[in-house]
Amino acid sequence: MKSDEWYNFKLADKNSVITDLFRGQVAKEIECLGCHEKKYIFSLFWDLILTPGPITSKKAKKLRRSKSIPLKALLQIFQRTKKENSSCQFCQNQKGKSHNFISKLPEALIISFEKFKYQEEEFVKARYSVKFPIELDLKDYTLNSKNGKAYQLIYLF
Repeated sequence: MKSDEWYNFKLADKNSVITDLFRGQVAKEIECLGCHEKKYIFSLFWDLILTPGPITSKKAKKLRRSKSIPLKALLQIFQRTKKENSSCQFCQNQKGKSHNFISKLPEALIISFEKFKYQEEEFVKARYSVKFPIELDLKDYTLNSKNGKAYQLIYLF
C-alpha cells in the first residue's frame, strides 16, 4: 500500500523510542469529480490536532452553542468531505473533493485542540470543552478499518 511505502521511506533513518511510540500518519484522499481518479497526500503527526472548524450545519451550530463538544464530533469534522480545487493529472478537471483519514495510528495517541482563532486582527480564545470517552475506538477514522485501534484515556489536562 502506498501509505506504508511513504511512511517507511520518510522515517527509515529517524527511528527512536519517542517516534516509535507517538508517531502517526494522516492521509488526505483527493478525488477528481470529472474522472473519479483518486490521489493521496500523506503527512506525519506526533499529536492529532482537532478543531471545531467553520460552522456549516445546524447540528454543528447546536454543538457549538452547547459549549461542550463530544470528541467523536471533532473527529467527524476532521474527516468530513471538503471541496478541493486542484488540477487532475488525468483529465485536467479543476474540481474535486477531499477528506482526511488516519492511515497509521501510533501506540500512544496525543490529541490536542485548537483553542485560538484569528479574527479581526486578533486572536480569540475558543470557548468550548470536549467530552472524552473513557475508551476511544478509531476504526471509523482510519484509511483501512482493519487498522483501527482502541485507546483508553490515561491523562487529561
